[in-house]
Amino acid sequence: WREGRDPRALAASIAAGDAAMAAYSYATAAREFGEALVLWSDEPNGLTIDHVDLLGRASRASYLASEFRRAVAWCREAIDELGADDPARLTTLLILLGRAQWVSGDWGASIATYERALDTSPAEPPGVRIRALAGLAQAYMLHGRYREARPMLEAAIDSAIGIGARDLEGHARNTLGV
Repeated sequence: WREGRDPRALAASIAAGDAAMAAYSYATAAREFGEALVLWSDEPNGLTIDHVDLLGRASRASYLASEFRRAVAWCREAIDELGADDPARLTTLLILLGRAQWVSGDWGASIATYERALDTSPAEPPGVRIRALAGLAQAYMLHGRYREARPMLEAAIDSAIGIGARDLEGHARNTLGV
């Protein structure tokens, strides 16, 4: 389908990428989402995702497959394409970019990205802001900036408890335990 430019190839590549993610086969997912990006046209028919979402999926799969340069590149492309019109999506992408930068060793850029994520995070939905707060605090903690990290983590924990987000509470508590 791909070689023949069959219109079904794009949807099949996205579905294969989603299935590979569900099976924890991140390298396969990254490859499938990459193929989908090659096949993407300006007006894909019948898809329930947009180009930014596809870039985000490709970036996350690449990050989980330890393909950090590709993860960073696709995430930056998604952020540039999205713009500032959707703060929750932008914050989510910035958090992913910050994490990919951190694990690739670009710590300074990572902290700056996490700071931007917190600055752009909307009050609603609260989970997005909590994730940005905990992510920045984790970067601070890992960079030895404990005094700055602690109040941020305590705020993230309180907010997570307030909305019943045990995963976010656990993330912040784990970092605070350092």
